[in-house]
Amino acid sequence: ASMQALHVIILAAGEGKRMRSSKPKVLQPIAGRPMLAQVIAAARALQHEHERLLEAQRVARLGSWEVDLVSGNASWSEQTHRLFETDPATYQPSHADFLQRVHAQDRAAVVAAFDRSLADPAPEPAPVQYRVPFADGRTKASQAPGAISRNRKISAAPPVGRVARNRARITRG
Repeated sequence: ASMQALHVIILAAGEGKRMRSSKPKVLQPIAGRPMLAQVIAAARALQHEHERLLEAQRVARLGSWEVDLVSGNASWSEQTHRLFETDPATYQPSHADFLQRVHAQDRAAVVAAFDRSLADPAPEPAPVQYRVPFADGRTKASQAPGAISRNRKISAAPPVGRVARNRARITRG
């Protein structure tokens, strides 16, 4: 399984003069380790947790996504790309494109579940099942949670959701 690298930029400055030290500020000890080492350790721990999340999503066949309600652009986890058979390096998902991928007979239910979740600040999960047809005649059955989690502190936070592929329900033609 491919794991996306987590990229971290550390901006550090200061000569440590106000600390009355000849050591640069980033080398000053905090809890027994230089400040910079603390930041690097935190970034490594975050990378490890990121890798665990990706592996858990792969094993569970569960993907996650975010959508910008203004632009309609979306970001999908690696597993969501895998479920929809798109290449994360070349495919930029959008909410509109996702809806076009949903089987025409299921699209209204998916839109209604999404709209209900946006209208209700604390929606009760009401999973919606839908099919995703592919050009080669296969159809995958998927399920969305029917509820969207939001960051309550920032009103413009993007909705975040999950998509799961139901067992081995792939049909042909």
